[in-house]
Amino acid sequence: MKRILLSIFLVLSMVFCAFSQSSSDGFGSSASYNENIKVSVYPNPASDYINIQDKTNTITSINVFDLAGRKIKTFKTEGIQMLSIVDLPKGIYLMQFLDKKEKLVTTQRLSKK
Repeated sequence: MKRILLSIFLVLSMVFCAFSQSSSDGFGSSASYNENIKVSVYPNPASDYINIQDKTNTITSINVFDLAGRKIKTFKTEGIQMLSIVDLPKGIYLMQFLDKKEKLVTTQRLSKK
C-alpha cells in the first residue's frame, strides 16, 4: 500500500513540476518553453468561450487536461480563435499548446467559472 501511494505521489509530483514554471503577459498565466512564442488566452476565468491569440502563428492544436492529468478536450487552431468551453465543468484546467510537429510550445492554466 505504501509503495502504491508513493508511486502516485511521484507521478503527480512530476506532472505538477512540468507545469510549475509560470510567467504572465497580462492575459493569463503561462509557462513558455520558447520566450519568442506569445500565446494569450482570455478571458480567464471564463464561462462559455475563450479567445486564443497566437501572435506568432505557431500553435496548431491545444490539449485541455484536468488536474488529474486526463485529456478532456483537443482543439485544432491557428491564429486568433474563439473556442467553446461550454461543455467543461467548473474548475481549473491545463492547456497545452502544440506546434505543427506536435511539439509542446507552452502551457497555460484556465479557470472555468
